[in-house]
Amino acid sequence: MNRTKLVVSEAFRSIGANISTSFAATMTVLIGMFLLGLLVALGSWVVSWSDHVKDQLEVKVFFVEGVSPRQVNAVGAFLRTNPDQIADYQFVSRAEALQRMKRRYPELTANLPTNPLPSSYEITPRRAEEVKELSAAIRSQKFAGVERVK
Repeated sequence: MNRTKLVVSEAFRSIGANISTSFAATMTVLIGMFLLGLLVALGSWVVSWSDHVKDQLEVKVFFVEGVSPRQVNAVGAFLRTNPDQIADYQFVSRAEALQRMKRRYPELTANLPTNPLPSSYEITPRRAEEVKELSAAIRSQKFAGVERVK
């Protein structure tokens, strides 16, 4: 018991005698742990943000004004033949595109005399890495009535 008491008393005496060194060592460890925690938090935020951005990537196929239903269906048939690359696709008519624009930007669409927006397909790829490959595959088909693939 006396030995334990001696060791503990010597430890506290040593800490008291070298208080500045003990304080500096403690602060160094605390700052290091804080920086490590900050780095881990920042890293996990970057990974989460990049996953969120990847989920929003999509390919859009815009049609010329006055495109025929047959031309639209040709693009739709091509999209149906690529289920391994395409997670989802949706046709957006000119009227629906204008309604979306009115909901998002009512002040910009208030004075439009006509609908300037084209009809389009919105395509969500299975993997974000396939966006360029998918848009290139659609461009290479050179579909009639397609104005732009973005």
